[in-house]
Amino acid sequence: MGLIEKHFRARLKKMKAILKVAKNMPFEVLILKVVQRIRKKSVTDVIGTTWNIGQGLVDYYLNPSAKRQSSLPKPDYEKIRSDMENAGFNVIPYRIDVANFYKWLSKADFPKKYIDSYGPKFVEKALEHYLGTKLLELGRKDVLIDVAAAHSPWFEIAERMYGCKAYALDLSFPKGINGKKIGADATAMPLPDGFATKMTLHCAYEMFEGDADSRLIPEAERVLVLGGKMVILPLYMHNFYFADSSPWADRRGLEYQGAVRVWRDDGYNVRFSRKYSVDVFIERVVKQIGSLSLIIYFIENEKEVDQNCYCKFVAVFSKDTMNGGSY
Repeated sequence: MGLIEKHFRARLKKMKAILKVAKNMPFEVLILKVVQRIRKKSVTDVIGTTWNIGQGLVDYYLNPSAKRQSSLPKPDYEKIRSDMENAGFNVIPYRIDVANFYKWLSKADFPKKYIDSYGPKFVEKALEHYLGTKLLELGRKDVLIDVAAAHSPWFEIAERMYGCKAYALDLSFPKGINGKKIGADATAMPLPDGFATKMTLHCAYEMFEGDADSRLIPEAERVLVLGGKMVILPLYMHNFYFADSSPWADRRGLEYQGAVRVWRDDGYNVRFSRKYSVDVFIERVVKQIGSLSLIIYFIENEKEVDQNCYCKFVAVFSKDTMNGGSY
């Protein structure tokens, strides 16, 4: 048996295992899932989605040259850090006070439902919020926008812990400003100039599709007051530029814009997640900073918090001047 034939047999075996899950699913559950999808979308849309996902699965399981997340080389963080410094970035090493983090986590008192939704990854999620508050120096006088908040309760926790005024913004919310929730595209917020003093993006920026990552920066510059700050964390960096997608996700209309497409095989049904190389980060993000300044923080001891933690780079943008920005 040749190598190619062995590859196809192995992939077919995996596909059969997945199909077996659907086969063993109770008939009424399977029908209910189909009906729910059709109710949310037209039959034509369901067919289009199914065809798109089917194409992805065929490529994932049967294409021997398809790139998969688990087979990628690990990022060389020290090399990335060095490349950033050589490119002129202000890269500051940062060590987490582990005892202080866990004391903070106890006070934060995240809802059990939110904790359970992340399982063992919750500690990483909590660490992102902790680092964000530390680097932004969140306080009582702040007006905070948690961008791409989805189901996060962070805006409520931030108000309780720091006495600030906080909003959650997400595309999935009803359109417009509804109390403390803002339903809008983060690149076109229905807010006046200088509305916010602080902005946070927790494990969100990498999912901005198309040129939305580039368009967010000038919009943040507009919405922030002079002296305001925005934090992006983790800032996902790698030694080459790629975007990963789940073969189970509906990827219709998705543009990779020069990024290498990599299939996710970690079980998360993610449509799009971008990982920058240093040169692409400069081109797509840094060149848009206008009057903002940028500091990159390099986290040195995230694994001391928990082995599930992976935040290595954090970007903090500051609106310090009305003149040209710097990094």
